[in-house]
Amino acid sequence: ENTTYYVTAIPYNAAGEAVGCTGISFTTTTLLVAPECTTITGPEDGATDVGLGAGITWTAADGADGYRISIGTSAGGTNVVDGEEVIGTTYNHATDWEENTTYYVTVIPYNAAGEADGCDEISFTTTTLLVAPECTTITGPEDGATDVGLGAGITWTAADGADGYRISIGTSAGGTNVVDGEEVIGTTYNHATDWEENTTYYVTVIPYNAAGEADGCAEVSFTTTTLLVAPECTTITGPEDGATDVGLGAGITWTAADGADGYRISIGTSAGGTNVVDGEEVIGTTYNHATDWEENTTYYVTVIPYNAAGEADGCAEVSFTTTTLLVAPECTTITGPEDGATDVGLGAGITWTAADGADGYRISIGTSAGGTNVVDGEEVIGTTYNHATDWEENTTYYVTVIPYNAAGEADGCAEISFTTTTLLVAPECTTIIRPRDGESSISLNDGIAWTAVEGAEGYHVAIGTTPSGSDLVDADIVVGTTYHPKIDFKENTPYYIRVIPFNAAGEATGCSELRFLIIPDTRIQRTKYGISPNGDGINDNWQIDGIERHPENSVAVFSRWGDLVFFLKDYDNQSKVFDGKANKLTRLGGGILPAGTYFFVIEYKEDNTLKKIEGMLVIKR
Repeated sequence: ENTTYYVTAIPYNAAGEAVGCTGISFTTTTLLVAPECTTITGPEDGATDVGLGAGITWTAADGADGYRISIGTSAGGTNVVDGEEVIGTTYNHATDWEENTTYYVTVIPYNAAGEADGCDEISFTTTTLLVAPECTTITGPEDGATDVGLGAGITWTAADGADGYRISIGTSAGGTNVVDGEEVIGTTYNHATDWEENTTYYVTVIPYNAAGEADGCAEVSFTTTTLLVAPECTTITGPEDGATDVGLGAGITWTAADGADGYRISIGTSAGGTNVVDGEEVIGTTYNHATDWEENTTYYVTVIPYNAAGEADGCAEVSFTTTTLLVAPECTTITGPEDGATDVGLGAGITWTAADGADGYRISIGTSAGGTNVVDGEEVIGTTYNHATDWEENTTYYVTVIPYNAAGEADGCAEISFTTTTLLVAPECTTIIRPRDGESSISLNDGIAWTAVEGAEGYHVAIGTTPSGSDLVDADIVVGTTYHPKIDFKENTPYYIRVIPFNAAGEATGCSELRFLIIPDTRIQRTKYGISPNGDGINDNWQIDGIERHPENSVAVFSRWGDLVFFLKDYDNQSKVFDGKANKLTRLGGGILPAGTYFFVIEYKEDNTLKKIEGMLVIKR
């Protein structure tokens, strides 16, 4: 299969054998092969919670006519679908899948040569239909809790699959006189007003969704506080009392005080002082100062919890001392150009990452390793440096960027290098390789072709009927190395062609042109390589272009085994044509010829010379 054979037949007799006999060649067909396996793309292998209406999709397999899909509920099973043939790459089951079921799927491409072998099976598991959720657990207040704050919220754990919760509250077991089945989204309920003090409340929270609500959920109770009193003092946890070398951005933290609505914080630079912060109210247990602390400074801090009943009494003051010394920053990383980069633009800037604690950066640039002949330690604020003038072309630069601050500069920072681009120049001329200078031909159907030129962005094509003329094509722009002019060229007329490469720097200069002549076409051409004699009036017989100009002709068609199956003189594309029927070997079964590849020989006279055309012809049915 797919092989070219060369054949020569030489007549002989007692006087000798023929001399100069012409050989023929033919190429055999390529046999069809079965396609490769496809890849199932959805659902993914091992996927879970797959929708009950999900389709099955896969990638297209080259050469496949279709796909056989098998589906079962066990590995290798076909109890759901048994080899159903599918055209396309999607399968949608006639009914929904069963819920919470694992399906095993195989998709096997096939064509006329057979089906793919050893294709992988995948599996997926379907979702479980919605059911009413389970009960939740009320987490706050705890069941039986006492001394609960009057503004306390009610919280509970999230219930899987719940769309929301219905809360009921009463002042007796099972009561709903306070809240009657109010729907809540989330896991927290805050009553519109404070609870009554010294009162026992009974609470039920019932999760629900579209399938219904939880059944048999437990009720909890809690009792509110009685008398509000001022809170106790808190304990400052950070910085620790007497701590030193505290960071300038450090926050102040403390423990929560029971019953506190908030905290009043005072800070000074002397014991009992409030010159920094004077009784600022804070909600929560953390305070972050609006600006950094002063370095090497001792601060005195008091935090006093308060509520509606008053504030804590006699709370202790703590002190801490901030850090003193500033340290030099670490090295930065130069991000552009990359180390070792080439062809860098002449206007390129230099960029680097920000270094923590840096006040600025000193940049040095030279044309040798460690050099500073271009820039010597210039200080830059920010992370970008743009040179005052363009870089020199085709030059390697060595760059170091050193972060610095009041404590000093980074040590041991790495140097990088980059090489600039070479400026663009106009390209050289190309060489036209088709047609050749001075050549005569019947047409320019194959187009004008030329060699590629390094650095060219495109080519200007000009065609004229006089030397250096452009009356037919005036500098058309072509990307590539072939041009098909949309011109009706006249026979016996010389044409002049120029192809000039160009780029952003300009176009090639001094490029030569060539002269080309169109001559009349008297050849026989095969414009159709096959026929389909099916009676639809389209391509039912073999039309041989140009044979009408050579009425003295003969046309012979041979089978793939070299048997003459058709012969006709004076072929005219009208009444005398080949329509896929044999007129030779009819006694051996010849007649309507089967589809396949045949070989032909056309002989005709031109200028009193016998000429021959040989080739292949395909019959499709």
